[in-house]
Amino acid sequence: MAELKVHSAKFFEVQLAMQETQEDGVEKMVKKNIVVDALSFGEAEKMAIEEMSPFCSGDMNIVNINPAAYRVVFTSEEEKDDKFYKCKLSFITIDEKSGKEKKSKVTYLVQAASTNKAQSYIDNSFMKGSMFDYETCSISDTTIFDCYFNSSEEEDKEERDE
Repeated sequence: MAELKVHSAKFFEVQLAMQETQEDGVEKMVKKNIVVDALSFGEAEKMAIEEMSPFCSGDMNIVNINPAAYRVVFTSEEEKDDKFYKCKLSFITIDEKSGKEKKSKVTYLVQAASTNKAQSYIDNSFMKGSMFDYETCSISDTTIFDCYFNSSEEEDKEERDE
């Protein structure tokens, strides 16, 4: 089982329209959806332009920016894991006063090769050994091209590893 990296932050989903050179050499305007780790809309726009410029062969415009519905992204180093899935889990707790069951829904973004693999990552990597009762409400495919994280997060991790 691949080891997943966990990224916790405030994320924005950014849609860009950009000119891209196709395999046959033809220039074409395409839309790409990416996720960036940013504190504001302005920072998200700046980071999106910086990260996507190398893929662009001409014009590039930000079409849309929205705050993401998730605060945690799980990424995989496996080459086959080339898609991103929104995974909604329902955590089940018991209210101590009333004794009633309470469900809290949380959405995560998981990089995997398929919905089955995303479910496997949730069960065998993320939730393995957890004391929480949970159920998977949904796993949905996205059109996200890639995720870009603040460099300070990576630098902090590298410093802790040394």
